[in-house]
Amino acid sequence: MQIVIEIPEAFYKYCKSQEDATEIQLAVKNGVPLPKGHGNLIDVDALIKQLEAMANNRWNIQVGASKGLEAAIDSADDAPTIIEAYKGEEE
Repeated sequence: MQIVIEIPEAFYKYCKSQEDATEIQLAVKNGVPLPKGHGNLIDVDALIKQLEAMANNRWNIQVGASKGLEAAIDSADDAPTIIEAYKGEEE
């Protein structure tokens, strides 16, 4: 299971410094900090599916909008990954 929580920086540094850490300290120690100033965290795979559906829409093909949507799909696909996709079982 993956969760995103906000913790004080001092606690994060404390957990990182522990050699004999508790389970929660290990979770924090091995966690991935979100970069400061990050934007919204979205499901880019869902966005790409939505953009692909729009690009394949007959109206978009007729007016030539599909090229722009294809560029948007490429941009979304190339966006930097902050947290890898969750590969566990659905809850």
